[in-house]
Amino acid sequence: MGKRPSARVIAVGGGKGGVGKSIIASNLAIAMAQAGNRVILVDADLGAANLHTLFGVDGPRTSIQTLLEHEVDTLEAATTPTAVRNLRLVAGMGAVPGAANINHAQKQKVLRHIRSLDADVVVVDVGAGVSYNVLDFFDLARLRLVVMTPQLTSVQNAYSFTKAAVLRALRHAASDPGEVSLLEASTSTRETARVEALLAKVRAESPAFATRLEKVLSGFGAQIVGNQVFEAKDAGIFHAISRMMGDFLSIRAPVLGHVRASRRVHDSVTRRRPLLVDDPGDECARAFHRMAEALLLAEVDEPMRPAVAVAGERDGARPDDGQTDEELPAEPGLYMRRHERHPVSWTARLEGPGGGAYVQVREVSLGGAGIEANEPLPVAVGDERTLVFDDLPDRPALPGVVRYVNARHSRVGLEFLCEGELPARIVADARH
Repeated sequence: MGKRPSARVIAVGGGKGGVGKSIIASNLAIAMAQAGNRVILVDADLGAANLHTLFGVDGPRTSIQTLLEHEVDTLEAATTPTAVRNLRLVAGMGAVPGAANINHAQKQKVLRHIRSLDADVVVVDVGAGVSYNVLDFFDLARLRLVVMTPQLTSVQNAYSFTKAAVLRALRHAASDPGEVSLLEASTSTRETARVEALLAKVRAESPAFATRLEKVLSGFGAQIVGNQVFEAKDAGIFHAISRMMGDFLSIRAPVLGHVRASRRVHDSVTRRRPLLVDDPGDECARAFHRMAEALLLAEVDEPMRPAVAVAGERDGARPDDGQTDEELPAEPGLYMRRHERHPVSWTARLEGPGGGAYVQVREVSLGGAGIEANEPLPVAVGDERTLVFDDLPDRPALPGVVRYVNARHSRVGLEFLCEGELPARIVADARH
């Protein structure tokens, strides 16, 4: 008999509580179940479990706690049916003293059982904060959702949570104490605010280890979900943080979607009836269905890898990096877009004092262009360059200044130094 396919595991996190993480997790799980998938929703918010309440379930008889207390042999046996067809729930541990700080053996047992659940999709609602236990539940998944609201404090918390999760994932890639020490030494200074700088330090000592770390980053699988959005323009901050994560954390974290602030969502919590059950035609419900469809279609090539403990860590401890109240590494306004961007695929030449290089223009706007090259470009933020559009009639040339560089991905953001007819012509060509 063939091996049972692994479930598609989706983790939902976001730093501190209060951003609607459990509402996002529960409604996405419902949307995927309504699409015909066998879904199990796991409440891994140890010590503050409340998912069962959102489904109107009082005092579930089985939970993660019953597994740890050996009352059931498998997490499968600890699932609770819900009123939604195809959806089962694994309740959390509730207000049990010390629940948030389960020991290493207990954590590994829960992680192992989550990985073996018989389902098409497993959605894991992780806890708040950046303890190692929280980060390891988040690291369990190949698809990781970071939930935030447009408020600056929420954005800061979500960025710090993601940074801690990235560093934790990198640490799991260390295969021996020497690599752990090298990674810790490389993250001990402010010079490594950018993960690219950390990689450079590691690469100088161990190229093979650096290659493994790059693979972890390229497959990190983070996506941003915005919540409690009052006006459409407020969603721009999510895209800005996505670009900031690419710049400083060297990961791709596109915006999966956002959910508008809604009285109906608020009332669904009070009624203990999920939005997608009572108001399936609501605008927010449609947003959940769109995000669920995208998650089901997302390519997940690599199998899940177990979270590996690191010697000397205290159970439930917090990492030294990634405190949820730390400042953002840059002003978000620097990453906000002032003009509409238009995707293109043009060949151009980026020219400067030392010569030029052929590049691919990926997007243009009235204010600038995003370009890529096959190799890292010899430019730095603040450098002035001229972009010559070889694919366009008369090969227009626009002077600009470099505002963004991601050397690892050979990507550069160029702000045009001229306004008026020439940028408008470029945008007009992009629209056609």
